[in-house]
Amino acid sequence: MLLRGNFQTSACKNLRLLFLLFFLQGFQNFFRCDGEIRGVFFSPSVVGEVIRGQFPEVVEFETLLTQEEVMPILTLKVEFDPSIGENQYKELRSRIRERLKIRSNLTFEMEIVKPGSLPRYTLKSSRFKDLTKK
Repeated sequence: MLLRGNFQTSACKNLRLLFLLFFLQGFQNFFRCDGEIRGVFFSPSVVGEVIRGQFPEVVEFETLLTQEEVMPILTLKVEFDPSIGENQYKELRSRIRERLKIRSNLTFEMEIVKPGSLPRYTLKSSRFKDLTKK
């Protein structure tokens, strides 16, 4: 489509600005609290989507990013429902790691903690802690 006309008028500038704002608003979660880990783009919201969407057995979780020498390490601390038996932990752990690997293309270390030991969060971004030296 060929557009003709004077695109320097204030109405056109305002329209372009409005379009840009609506465009960027759709990607606000994409730009917030995201980063690159081991050459792969990572967003902490992916972990929440996988855990909350596919694993109702998980009561609370927390993602930690640490650094061992030059290699960043993602650790997922998971608190299961007390009704889940310890014999099911191994199977759930492998399923969670597999789903996170598929969704994020990153390998997570898993740490299962006792019920009630993780803090209760009200915000999604609070569940991700970057403990690397900046």
